[in-house]
Formats: sequence, C-alpha cells, structure tokens
Amino acid sequence: GSMDGESFPLSEMKVGVNYPPIHPWCRCTTKPDDEDMRELEKDSERWTRDPETGEFMTVRGDMTYKEWQAEQAKLHGADALPIAQKKIYNRSADIKQLAAYQERLGVENFPKTLAAFQEIKYNNDSAYTVLKGDYRYRGMLDERTVFQFSDLPNGLQFSAKPYSIADKTDDSGNVLQRRIYGRSGKALADIDTTDHGRRDLHPTGAHKHIFTSKKNPHGAPIGFRDLDLKRNADIIKKGVNYFDGE
Repeated sequence: GSMDGESFPLSEMKVGVNYPPIHPWCRCTTKPDDEDMRELEKDSERWTRDPETGEFMTVRGDMTYKEWQAEQAKLHGADALPIAQKKIYNRSADIKQLAAYQERLGVENFPKTLAAFQEIKYNNDSAYTVLKGDYRYRGMLDERTVFQFSDLPNGLQFSAKPYSIADKTDDSGNVLQRRIYGRSGKALADIDTTDHGRRDLHPTGAHKHIFTSKKNPHGAPIGFRDLDLKRNADIIKKGVNYFDGE
C-alpha cells in the first residue's frame, strides 16, 4: 500500500523490493507508466471497501493508497482503518477465541457472531476488559480448590497458585468463604456468604473483604458490585443471603 502509485524504471526492478511479490501472500501488481495511462486513470475508477460499513465503493482511478488512507481518516477517524485491518488480519484467531469464550461462558452470555465479538474487542475497551475478566474468572472457578471447614484449622491459605480460587465449605458442601488469589499468588479478596451471626457488623449478610496489608489483612467488609454478583452467582443471591439495603 505504501508503494501504490510509485514508478520505477525496469532497469531497477528488484523482486521483493520494488516488484511483486513484495511480502507473503502479496497481491500487488504492476502496470505500464506513461502519459496515456495516466490520462486514462484520471477518467477511470478504482474499487475500495468502506472500513466502517464494509460496503464496496469506487474512488477516482488515480487516487493512491496513501491518499485513500488520509480520506478515510477524515471521514471515520484515524483509528477506523487500523481497526478494520485488525478485524481482517485476526479473523482466524478471533474465530477460535470466540469459540473458546462461548464454550466457557455459554453462548447465551456471549456475543453470538464474530462481527459482534470483534466490535467489542476492537471498539469497546471497557467492555472487552470485562469480557476477558469474565473468561479468566470462569476458568478460575472451574479449576477451584474446595476444602471442608473441618480440614482447615487455620483457615484458607494466604498464598496459593497465581490466579486461582479456593472455597471453604461446611460438611454439607455449602460454600462459607471464597478466597481469590491474584497474579503473585497472594490473596486479593474474600467473599463470605453469611454474616457470621453478626448482622450488626455485616448488615448486608454476605459480604466481601479486600486484602490490604498484613496489619489489616481483610480490610472493612464491603458490599458487592454487579460484576461480583454476576461472577459469583453460584454462592451469592440477592434477597437470599445478600441484602444491599433495597
């Protein structure tokens, strides 16, 4: 694309430098360059695709790729063309990623088409960050370690496998506490599913603690974000064991 419209003498022809193929899967071509051809180009058209809509359209025949790039930046913004290129170049990898995400998160909770997924991935950073977090957290849940309360005289460990989850249950298998470990393997947060019999200290019932320091490892009990409720829906139920004041 950067060489579109350039002219070289045949005596200086070098394959891979100024004559195709110039790169892998190259579809570049050449044509004679003389005054008659240039006049014909002025009255002809070139096909192109709109990077925003994907629709085919025509532009003037002597428009170069660089000129077309500049025009698209004016029409759609500087990021439109690079994003459209990413969607094309990464199509195969994105199809595999979409299938993996759908398998883990469930089709009903995930974009159903490649176009919808790519729109989130390349045009909505905040939504894609949440989506990646959902995917990672679901994987951590699927591989979580479960301990019975009676087997933990000192409670759950403060360090474990990086990006992992450990559940502490009663003898019937009901989760009493879920501990989430971060990138370093250190505990990041606890999710307690009851008020420990102290509603005065835990008015929401189920609650969350963020690990802050060795002196105050849990921090004050806090309520849940909607994201917490979604990701831990197996153990936290609004109106059942969690009451947020509504």
